[in-house]
Amino acid sequence: PGRGGAVDTLFVGHEASRTGAPLMFLYFLRWLRQHTDLRFEIVLVEGGPLVEAFAEVAPTTVLADLRDHPLSKALVAARLDRQAAMVRGVLARRRLAHLRSVSTVYCNSVVSLRMIHLLGRRPPLVVAHVHELMGALGMPQSEPDRARLLEADHVVVASDLVRDYVVGEHGVDPARVARHYEFIEVDAFLAQVPAERVDLRARLGIPADAAVVGAMGVTESRKGPDLFLNLAQALRRRDLGRPVHLVWVGATPDTEETRWMEHDLAKAGLGGLVHVVEPQAAPAPWFELFDVFALTSREDPFPLVCLESSLLGTPIV
Repeated sequence: PGRGGAVDTLFVGHEASRTGAPLMFLYFLRWLRQHTDLRFEIVLVEGGPLVEAFAEVAPTTVLADLRDHPLSKALVAARLDRQAAMVRGVLARRRLAHLRSVSTVYCNSVVSLRMIHLLGRRPPLVVAHVHELMGALGMPQSEPDRARLLEADHVVVASDLVRDYVVGEHGVDPARVARHYEFIEVDAFLAQVPAERVDLRARLGIPADAAVVGAMGVTESRKGPDLFLNLAQALRRRDLGRPVHLVWVGATPDTEETRWMEHDLAKAGLGGLVHVVEPQAAPAPWFELFDVFALTSREDPFPLVCLESSLLGTPIV
């Protein structure tokens, strides 16, 4: 349906980045569009490179795009409950007003539950899809999000690990929890694999005889970029009979986390062995480059990168 038509369900995501939870969200919504008659719209709190892909599935509104409005700071910072009254006034005058009557809101992340306050009323059914562990739910500032999670009618978790965590650590009623393993679009991923191998080694200056250890993800501490550099140091100290290069794909340029990673890399003298690459729209050729995939995450509820690596038969550590 076009914007303003009858809508059964509102799907809410926190951003449109090329990271696990937003990607899984996009795959899920595409599946719903292809296999069901569900009438839905999408709201994203923040934008990102996948916004157009979401908009191809259903009408999509990015709250961050409304920042030019006089009350935009309140709108985008709807995480602050005391701002909710002003935010609702903006929504009433904006194109989201018709969504205040939806019967179901499906929030794809605990952070997305903050959007419920924007509707001015609690929908009859609230579903929380939890991809998070301690890094998002176990910190002192996460108390409001934990409280909202307890109020959700149904909770979908990404893995058994997440189910055990939200039930055991935060008291979510296990009767309201359903586990559904996360997934990727297999055909779409394999379609990225070029007929002829892309010479990424030459682009990065990696010798033809070198083994390549790869990682893929943002450079936040939860993903362990510092542990990846520790791994590089350990490999450099060992005589492995051949050179070893390490490649981290997914480091957003000019962020604080990436700058610290590059700083540590330089201080450790690893500049010639560790290569830091920005996020890639088509990651499959990079997975092909890796001889081994290294997951250094301190925690990861269900890493999609491991599914992608396994499709190409690359060993995972």
